[in-house]
Amino acid sequence: AEGLVAGAKASEGGFWAQDMGQWEYGEGWSGRSALFWYVDRAGPELTLQVPAAASGEYEVVARVATGPGFGRVQFSLGDRPLGNLVDLFSPTMAPKEVSLGRATFTAGANRVGVRGLGKNAQSLGFNVGIDAFLLK
Repeated sequence: AEGLVAGAKASEGGFWAQDMGQWEYGEGWSGRSALFWYVDRAGPELTLQVPAAASGEYEVVARVATGPGFGRVQFSLGDRPLGNLVDLFSPTMAPKEVSLGRATFTAGANRVGVRGLGKNAQSLGFNVGIDAFLLK
């Protein structure tokens, strides 16, 4: 997802590609990097342009970052929800794969939204980290 930063737009907060190689778990991330979006409340949305090599139906898997300062999000494709609410909280920072179900993508860029929907009671924040989208 770090390669999607150039075409990304956020209604609030800042986002960037983070090199994860300096961390002990750095090798566990695709390309040793991830996209991070820092927000301080529920409600904002990040929009990404996710490429598909060919038109068709895919199982969509989000490879996300989990950690102590991460929130809950809902993914969408266009204007339709993609999968269920995803809780990104974890006591320690780690990647996690989450199936978002099956969806139809067109060849080229597809608008995928990520809306912040609050946070786990144990979480210290509303932040979001995305390592990759896998279209299977």
